[in-house]
Amino acid sequence: SGNESKQVPLTVEVVPAEEEGQVPSQGAAEDFDSLKKGLEVGLIILVILLIILGLIIGFNKMRKEEEPEAEAGQTYY
Repeated sequence: SGNESKQVPLTVEVVPAEEEGQVPSQGAAEDFDSLKKGLEVGLIILVILLIILGLIIGFNKMRKEEEPEAEAGQTYY
């Protein structure tokens, strides 16, 4: 019924944490470098997309200003 329980033995290996001021291990440094490189690439892509979006919006506004406005009394219904 609902009173059953199962016991599972667990083991843990505890290692000392790196102290402040020490140089991080080579693996951590490589991870940080790859993270930094990935963030730089992402930022560059974001800036390029924002520039393209700004150009599209700017050209659309210029095109709308060039179009003549319809007469006030004219309807298409």
